Amino acid sequence: MLYFDDAYAGIMPEDYAQYAQKVHDAHTHLHSTKMAMSGWVDYPKKISDAYLKSILLAAEQIKSQSTVLVVLGIGGSYLGPKACLDMLEDEFLTETKALKIYFAGWNLSGTYHHELLNKIKDEELSLCVISKSGTTMETAEAFRLFKEVLIKKYGEKYNSRIYAITDPQSGALRKEAEENGYTAFELESDIGGRYSFLTAVGLLPLCAAGYDIYKIVQGARKAYEDCLPADLAQNSAYRYGVGRRILNERDKSIEIFCVYEPKMQYFLEWLKQLFGESEGKEGGGLFPSSLVFSRDLHSMGQFLQEGTPLFFETVLSVNSPQKDIGYEGAQRTLNEQNELVRKAVLQAHNKGGTPIFTITAEKISEEMFGYMTYFFEKACAMSCMVMGVDPFNQPGVEVYKTEVKKMLSVK
Repeated sequence: MLYFDDAYAGIMPEDYAQYAQKVHDAHTHLHSTKMAMSGWVDYPKKISDAYLKSILLAAEQIKSQSTVLVVLGIGGSYLGPKACLDMLEDEFLTETKALKIYFAGWNLSGTYHHELLNKIKDEELSLCVISKSGTTMETAEAFRLFKEVLIKKYGEKYNSRIYAITDPQSGALRKEAEENGYTAFELESDIGGRYSFLTAVGLLPLCAAGYDIYKIVQGARKAYEDCLPADLAQNSAYRYGVGRRILNERDKSIEIFCVYEPKMQYFLEWLKQLFGESEGKEGGGLFPSSLVFSRDLHSMGQFLQEGTPLFFETVLSVNSPQKDIGYEGAQRTLNEQNELVRKAVLQAHNKGGTPIFTITAEKISEEMFGYMTYFFEKACAMSCMVMGVDPFNQPGVEVYKTEVKKMLSVK
């Protein structure tokens, strides 16, 4: 479902061959279930019909009682479903949908949350709060804010409008959900936020929005099978992950994710978190950046062609976009012109000496999104493991959180 091409990356078969043993060892370790927080690896084949039906039931309840669902979460708890919605929906028709979905708790902007609350003040409201611990600052603050709105609006029945996705046993949100009778879903303790899209974290908001979560899971299961071989020649996710390491060793320090379809730009935000938080450790890793073409060719094109050669590009494209348009007398439709630009830029940047990976999807769909998320998760895990870092922890994030707690404790 995804076609990976490294013809413009300058990597030879013998370059990959040097990593064969490392990849085999990392693959064995990754699938041994001995790695902490690696529960996502085999998760696609473990998702049960009963679990999906429970999500469908909750989604129907949300739709029956609400005109707005606000999803509260940060990082992996919101970037996955946000990226999928942006990719699948007609952005100019979302306001007319029976159920509108907004995201909050991913920032601490009073302006953002004030304007959102003002926009939905006359709507029937439900909340989906996502936090393993229940104490993540941005999400916890937004939850208190929106919960107050629910209590004022619905009184004692407010709890029937809260859907919590949290740790199965421990944490502040799990305790509150049990004490107050919220509908609750488990966020498995061995699955971290940036690897959690295939759980209720991603599936519940998308199901409530009217999308087919069975197709999402089907796509992830197909990716699971395609990404199962340990052989680099048979596993393009691993080949991409190793290719990143090879270019990093050639003094490339920035990976620029590029798309030519604006509907995919939030998927790039998800990719930046996935790779940045997984790989940026112990003084190493590639810095993930993103650009949307052809818009950014008019701002960054000069640098990309002739600037400091510290980057490579990973270009994501779609063979069959959802829609197309032209005008009478035009020689090409807009999509045909977009594809012409993509090919021309590929040639130009390659002539300028920039290594380029291309990853092409046949079309945008629920199934493709499920496939893409697992493909990149597997590539990221392998890239980190052959680099020698744990893909699933984020010790650096805890440093700033500690400093915030210190400042909050000062009266």
